[in-house]
Amino acid sequence: MVNCRRLAAFVTFARCDAFFTSTCKLKRNVAMLSKHMPSDPSSQDDINSGQYLPSEEGQIDNAPNLSLLGVLSPADNCKPDQMGASALAYVGDVVYELLVRSKSVWPELRTADLQTKVVSLVRAEHQAKLLARLKEDFPLTQKELNVLSRGRNGSVKGNRRNAAAYNDSTSLEALLGYVYITSQQKNDDRCAMLLNWIYRNLEEI
Repeated sequence: MVNCRRLAAFVTFARCDAFFTSTCKLKRNVAMLSKHMPSDPSSQDDINSGQYLPSEEGQIDNAPNLSLLGVLSPADNCKPDQMGASALAYVGDVVYELLVRSKSVWPELRTADLQTKVVSLVRAEHQAKLLARLKEDFPLTQKELNVLSRGRNGSVKGNRRNAAAYNDSTSLEALLGYVYITSQQKNDDRCAMLLNWIYRNLEEI
């Protein structure tokens, strides 16, 4: 039989060893953090404002916080004019769906009804009608018209039931992706203007 006293002593020793190891690691981390903390108490505002960010190793990096759109946008060196239509549409698809879901989520509906409504607004046929109205009512630049053409020509070919509508929806998503990225890079309101137009006309088609 196992000697109970010896077993209890072994468990106590293991717990003490684990506590000692954890304490040492904590002291080490505190020391590393202290090295990067500002010595001047007045600079505490820099930490509160997010100027100092924790890295994966528990250290503090002098990296500025990004805005919400900055976090949700490609890198600053991204070149949307050199991106393929599929990549632009990949981003634009998310932008469009977020707009639709945000507009539809309130007043609150049953989950099944909410899903039915959202699906009806993100269907290729609906996006195609929205694009046709957009071309008539919204003043597009030549670059934006070129992106629409690229999106239509770059859409995946296949035995789709309504290939024309699918091509148009890909064009719209490519345009949204392009304007979303360039607006963030140029710090202008072009994307907001386009999304406001879509917001107002989304359910009027």
